[in-house]
Amino acid sequence: MHPGKWQTSSYCGEGDACVNVTADRHGGVLLTESSDPDGVILHTTPEAFAALTHALRTDTPSPHIRITRTPDGLVRLHHPHTPEQTVTTTADKWHAFTLGVLDGEFDHLGARA
Repeated sequence: MHPGKWQTSSYCGEGDACVNVTADRHGGVLLTESSDPDGVILHTTPEAFAALTHALRTDTPSPHIRITRTPDGLVRLHHPHTPEQTVTTTADKWHAFTLGVLDGEFDHLGARA
């Protein structure tokens, strides 16, 4: 399955690796960290992605995608039942993604729900 064009937050630095999001051909939403050497991709639904963006806007837990922070400053995203699809990013890149969410840059992906 080849994803469409990856989208990053406008808050990501020019040329910097960042959290990437796209729609797939089957109606799903994909998230990845462009600098992840293993290329882990988190597959989710538009509903779950919309719930994630809502959770980020309201500073509440997402019911579908878990967000955890490690002591060394990494942020991990995964579905509770598919930990093998854990996307790992830095706190700075996560912050840039969150700012994009707050500005509505990714709303079109959750609106497909």
